[in-house]
Amino acid sequence: INGWYQNDSVNANLRIGDKNLMMNADVALKLDETPLVKAQADIKYADVRNLKFIQSHDLILKSNVDLQLHGLDPDLMTGNITLDSTRMYFSGEKYWMEHALLSKDRDSNGNYKLILFTDYLDATMEGKFKLTEFEYELEKLADHYYELGAVGNTVDSIEKHAAVTIMFKKSNLIQEQIVPGLYISPGTEINTAFDFKNIRLNASLESEKIEYQDIIFNQNILNAKTDKNRLVFDYSIENIIFKDSTADDKTVFGIDNFNFSGSAGSDSIACKLKWNNQDTTLKNKALIEGYMAYNDQVSKFIINESEVFVNDTLWQIEKGNSIIMDQAGAHYNNFNIRGGQSLMNISGKFPEVNDDTLIIQFNDWKLSHFDIITNAFRFDLNGKIN
Repeated sequence: INGWYQNDSVNANLRIGDKNLMMNADVALKLDETPLVKAQADIKYADVRNLKFIQSHDLILKSNVDLQLHGLDPDLMTGNITLDSTRMYFSGEKYWMEHALLSKDRDSNGNYKLILFTDYLDATMEGKFKLTEFEYELEKLADHYYELGAVGNTVDSIEKHAAVTIMFKKSNLIQEQIVPGLYISPGTEINTAFDFKNIRLNASLESEKIEYQDIIFNQNILNAKTDKNRLVFDYSIENIIFKDSTADDKTVFGIDNFNFSGSAGSDSIACKLKWNNQDTTLKNKALIEGYMAYNDQVSKFIINESEVFVNDTLWQIEKGNSIIMDQAGAHYNNFNIRGGQSLMNISGKFPEVNDDTLIIQFNDWKLSHFDIITNAFRFDLNGKIN
């Protein structure tokens, strides 16, 4: 370190030659009521995992950093950080980022605006919030509609709110390193408005394509909002492709016009699942409705409506069914699945200890009912199970 100190100001040149961090930086610090920090750094090598910043990834970082911060408290701090010509190495795999900006400003009404611009995604967050409490606020909001059981009550949410927007630009870093196998098409946008005082949420997602582990979801629209003490959601997908065509096999297996909707409250979840393959010569569609009620000790799941057509065969879960889950395990009652003349009955208790018994009975169960699935993978099943 070389530098000087005068009139509550520090100017210094900092050089580090450690095995985990090689850096040259010019730093200026004004020790005022609200400290001012300025720095320009040339990071030649930073082992992020060994420096304890990120433990989940083996990441080496090289970048030119320009920093200016007013204040040291994360909740009150304003300023910006820019990274230029950044090279990231995940287990040796190189990723280039030309420019990144993280900034935080505050207006005269006490509202903050947090901005993140990168080559991979852009994000903004505006409102009255504290960064150190934001995770807890999200947990408390979620716990109001679905009991998480581990949320404290130490933060005052009065007048706290935030609007968050995320726009995806490039997916290769996410797909290959952050969530392996997840592709999110450029232009995918997430908009969310949080009202922590009134425990309200309004969120939306629009994406041309999402792919996870080779399953393709085309034209995704998700909306969620709070209404009369319940969280209401609706997720529509134009088609889901479980198996796409290849040069050697032109078979495509998927479902069209998929929709999953419902609502969640502090003691129950109600949901509806449907799809409709309109372009097939045989009827393939579904409508399934059910709900789950729960308290501290017991959860009860019931399917009260089911009508699933697979190649013109109607499949139903007969009414009067239930699955009860408690500390002793899962209890299946009158869970009968019927398709044509085929019947499968599940009853008993899911085995957790040696005395538990789960009984699955088949009556005239035709294996050919699964042709719609197995044919897509070029094999065929025939016969019956009794």
